[in-house]
Amino acid sequence: MENAQCSQDWGDYVDQTAKLLNLPIPEEIYPSVVENFERIVAIAQPVLDFPLTDTDEPAPIFRP
Repeated sequence: MENAQCSQDWGDYVDQTAKLLNLPIPEEIYPSVVENFERIVAIAQPVLDFPLTDTDEPAPIFRP
Protein backbone atom coordinates (compact mmCIF):
# COMPACT_ATOMS: atom_id res chain seq x y z
CA MET A 1 0.00 0.00 0.00
CA GLU A 2 1.99 2.91 -1.25
CA ASN A 3 -0.89 5.33 -1.63
CA ALA A 4 -0.66 8.64 0.25
CA GLN A 5 -3.93 7.80 2.01
CA CYS A 6 -2.18 5.03 3.91
CA SER A 7 0.06 7.51 5.69
CA GLN A 8 -2.94 9.49 6.94
CA ASP A 9 -3.36 9.70 10.70
CA TRP A 10 -6.63 7.81 11.09
CA GLY A 11 -6.79 8.80 14.74
CA ASP A 12 -7.16 12.43 13.68
CA TYR A 13 -9.81 11.43 11.15
CA VAL A 14 -11.76 9.50 13.79
CA ASP A 15 -11.47 12.42 16.24
CA GLN A 16 -12.66 15.02 13.74
CA THR A 17 -15.47 12.88 12.32
CA ALA A 18 -16.75 11.92 15.77
CA LYS A 19 -16.72 15.58 16.76
CA LEU A 20 -18.55 16.59 13.59
CA LEU A 21 -21.20 13.93 14.18
CA ASN A 22 -21.35 14.65 17.91
CA LEU A 23 -20.57 10.96 18.40
CA PRO A 24 -18.81 10.10 21.63
CA ILE A 25 -16.34 7.22 21.28
CA PRO A 26 -15.55 5.54 24.59
CA GLU A 27 -11.86 5.54 25.41
CA GLU A 28 -11.73 1.75 25.75
CA ILE A 29 -12.88 1.14 22.15
CA TYR A 30 -11.13 4.09 20.49
CA PRO A 31 -8.04 2.05 19.45
CA SER A 32 -10.31 -0.55 17.81
CA VAL A 33 -12.19 2.16 15.90
CA VAL A 34 -8.92 3.54 14.51
CA GLU A 35 -7.72 0.01 13.69
CA ASN A 36 -10.93 -0.67 11.77
CA PHE A 37 -10.44 2.47 9.67
CA GLU A 38 -6.94 1.23 8.82
CA ARG A 39 -8.46 -2.09 7.76
CA ILE A 40 -11.10 -0.35 5.66
CA VAL A 41 -8.35 1.49 3.78
CA ALA A 42 -6.42 -1.74 3.21
CA ILE A 43 -9.52 -3.48 1.87
CA ALA A 44 -10.64 -0.59 -0.35
CA GLN A 45 -7.21 0.34 -1.73
CA PRO A 46 -7.12 -2.21 -4.60
CA VAL A 47 -10.49 -0.91 -5.83
CA LEU A 48 -9.38 2.72 -5.52
CA ASP A 49 -6.13 1.94 -7.35
CA PHE A 50 -7.90 0.31 -10.31
CA PRO A 51 -7.34 2.50 -13.36
CA LEU A 52 -10.44 3.96 -15.00
CA THR A 53 -10.70 6.04 -18.13
CA ASP A 54 -13.05 8.94 -18.82
CA THR A 55 -15.15 6.68 -21.05
CA ASP A 56 -15.69 3.85 -18.50
CA GLU A 57 -19.32 3.43 -17.51
CA PRO A 58 -20.98 1.30 -14.85
CA ALA A 59 -22.41 -2.01 -15.96
CA PRO A 60 -26.21 -1.96 -16.26
CA ILE A 61 -26.40 -5.31 -14.41
CA PHE A 62 -23.83 -6.54 -11.91
CA ARG A 63 -22.67 -10.07 -12.60
CA PRO A 64 -19.85 -11.32 -10.37
